[in-house]
Amino acid sequence: MKRHKHLRFLLIILVFLLAFIWINELYALYAKTIIYSRTLNYPSKGTQEFSVIVLPDTQNYVKNPENEHVFERQAKWIIQNKEPLNIKFVIHVGDIVSTWDSETQWQAADRVLSLLDAHQIPYSVAAGNHEHQTTDTHSETTGFDRYFGVERFKEKPWWGGNYNRSTNSYFLLTINEEGYIFLNLDWCPSADEIQWARDVLINQYPDRKAILTTHGYLNDLAASRQGISRCGSTEYIFDNLIRHVPNLQIVLSGHEHSEDGEAFRIDKTISGDPVYQIMIDYQSEPNGGNGWLKILRFVPRKDKIYLKTYSPFLNKAR
Repeated sequence: MKRHKHLRFLLIILVFLLAFIWINELYALYAKTIIYSRTLNYPSKGTQEFSVIVLPDTQNYVKNPENEHVFERQAKWIIQNKEPLNIKFVIHVGDIVSTWDSETQWQAADRVLSLLDAHQIPYSVAAGNHEHQTTDTHSETTGFDRYFGVERFKEKPWWGGNYNRSTNSYFLLTINEEGYIFLNLDWCPSADEIQWARDVLINQYPDRKAILTTHGYLNDLAASRQGISRCGSTEYIFDNLIRHVPNLQIVLSGHEHSEDGEAFRIDKTISGDPVYQIMIDYQSEPNGGNGWLKILRFVPRKDKIYLKTYSPFLNKAR
């Protein structure tokens, strides 16, 4: 009898151990799941559906001339779907070019994104590490400032303002009679840049829904804010900015492309509201990135955002 009890006790321990291992493996699998499609809870006003398009790192499209047509295909697809998808804004997450002072690469990026200007499609461009002369966030950004700085945007109706040259900026739109602010933070933002963003989001525009873009923020290994290439930990961005802004609901980034090219996590602000953090970067794929982009489809009547990964170049979703 004692022997049976002993065996039963060992069996219970073994079951708990296997359950523990299974739960941890399940968590790891969830954390690394590619977010080809995902639905976010997002209460909105109005009834009209609309879209925001996110363009990941384009450096390999402009670095290699044979890939530029893939980038151009993305822009032309956006133009063609401006009305069908009711596209309200386009966000480039940074690393527009591969070499910060290459005129050839900047001219290629300018050719493509000028197509959006020609069709009055509002957009913003964040500064990535490749827009800087060095990894120092305050290093030279001459090409970025000249081609995608204040002078390019200041006459646009959606222009809001900037800080520290052109590498921090914000844009204001009204969609479905609801105010939105799209704010770009510099690559590995400094303390003064974070304080500027806090002031804009909390003090100046607390009633607008906020979408923040900063080039390096999440990696694709368990959607961590640790070990971001050339930036280290980005926990300070969450701790000193994101968690303090109740109206900040989405954070976008790129830069990391070691495995899946996508990452996703949810944290809560100090007000208890969820903030959705999304990283996309496909530059390791063929043709400079195979044209993948992210569609954020806002459906107010359902209080949802539907996320979809799509390539105009390959003409397929995943």
